[in-house]
Amino acid sequence: MLPYTAIFQTTTGSLRIHTASASNDRPIAWAQMSALKENEDECLILLVPGNHPVVRYEDIKETQEGIDLFSNY
Repeated sequence: MLPYTAIFQTTTGSLRIHTASASNDRPIAWAQMSALKENEDECLILLVPGNHPVVRYEDIKETQEGIDLFSNY
């Protein structure tokens, strides 16, 4: 078993991040993590091996107004 960071998305575009352990075999891990969706409106879109903090723009936008997070300059 390995830890995975799973990113789920709803049909309205909302994201949910969940960390859990699953199989070392990636296709099996995908199926295991997909089963953790909270409702039928949710779909697993990304599965990252390891336990990773995920920061979304909406998590920091109130404290970082005016900063372009997508700028590489």
